[in-house]
Amino acid sequence: MENLKFYCNLKELNEEEKKNNKISYRRLIDRISNNIFLFNEAPKVSNYDFDFICGNDYDEENDEYIEIFQYYLIDLSYNEEDFKKLNDDLIIAWSETLQNYVLMVPHFGTSWDYVLTDLEPTENFKKAIL
Repeated sequence: MENLKFYCNLKELNEEEKKNNKISYRRLIDRISNNIFLFNEAPKVSNYDFDFICGNDYDEENDEYIEIFQYYLIDLSYNEEDFKKLNDDLIIAWSETLQNYVLMVPHFGTSWDYVLTDLEPTENFKKAIL
């Protein structure tokens, strides 16, 4: 299967992205969301009523839940169908209670500029999914 591509100006990539030919979590989040707000109370307020549109908080291979360190309310710039192509690069769910999308972040302590996704950069718009 061909790797998923992310449309961007290759000259704007940071050193880590250039070295690994992968897009950072920061670049991906900046593209998909116009607004992002930390809201770590999301699971409690919504009673975990999450409908996952990409990724998941459960690892079937290891039969365990993934530890989520931060929850963000996000305003998506793209439609849900675009996100279903991302597989596990992001964990995003819809909360009916909150009437909002929730980004679940399974890492902490490292700048998002240095957390890489599986998306490869491309300047060819026709080959990119985002």
